[in-house]
Amino acid sequence: MNVKLLFLLALLVTSSLQIDAQRNNRRTPRKSSAQRTVKATMPQEEKSATDTKRIASENNLPVTYSLNNITFTMVPVKGGTFAMGATKEQPNAKTDEQPIHNVTIDNYMIGQTEVTQSLWRTIMNDNNDSYFHGDNLPVEQVSWNDCQLFLQKLNSAFESQTHGKHFRLPTEAEWEYAARGGDKAKTTIYSGDDIAEEVAWFFSNSDFSTHTVASKKPNELGLYDMSGNVAEWCQDWYSATYYDESTSTNPSGPVAGKNRVIRGGAWGRNNAFLRVCSRSYETPDTRQNYIGLRLVLSE
Repeated sequence: MNVKLLFLLALLVTSSLQIDAQRNNRRTPRKSSAQRTVKATMPQEEKSATDTKRIASENNLPVTYSLNNITFTMVPVKGGTFAMGATKEQPNAKTDEQPIHNVTIDNYMIGQTEVTQSLWRTIMNDNNDSYFHGDNLPVEQVSWNDCQLFLQKLNSAFESQTHGKHFRLPTEAEWEYAARGGDKAKTTIYSGDDIAEEVAWFFSNSDFSTHTVASKKPNELGLYDMSGNVAEWCQDWYSATYYDESTSTNPSGPVAGKNRVIRGGAWGRNNAFLRVCSRSYETPDTRQNYIGLRLVLSE
């Protein structure tokens, strides 16, 4: 083979290698494993606030809702079985707190605080007729009937965020279970302590007024003012003899009656009414400056 032919072959090989190199340079570089991980996690980072609430609820974490810069927090209550009524640590037992009976409750969520005047005003679009005035004071002078309209409007406002659950008043059994601390209960006279002044605004320390919610010590579930400040409407009809006939699972009270249950004592009541088992009642149209409400969220 002559020198000229060898030279031409070498030139062809060199040209081929240069073309391949140019093609490789034009290819998109392969992403590192770190880059691929970032891309995979982006959808999680972009989840909406609504999805965040759903995830928190499904994992038994507190969920905070917001409307027009007004916020309120719902606290998960793990279901369980408890002795309802005037258990041995409860002094001054009344006949309607007996007999003691075991009750089983399903999971639910309950308001960390009583409904405030600012939340009520935002939902109802009115100034409310509370006797005491303050955005972070509990709303009062609301009847049981008023509460039903409030709940209807609240559910409409948050329908897209509650994923099939709805706000309502607690049943009497749900209220007492939460006041006792649910599955974290430590068997105290009042909700969170045996010393009323630690957890409650009542006759002895309230200066005859309501006070800012969550300004006393919470109970074991992180709930405030379950004893004192304002009494709280429950969903149930009241019967003095209901404990004799109550169902053992998720009891919801008598099927009919004249009065609705209220629980928790209030700023003007003595400490006997603050006990976790104490029961009171009023007609559904009653408005008093010592009665408000607390929310429950459930299926």
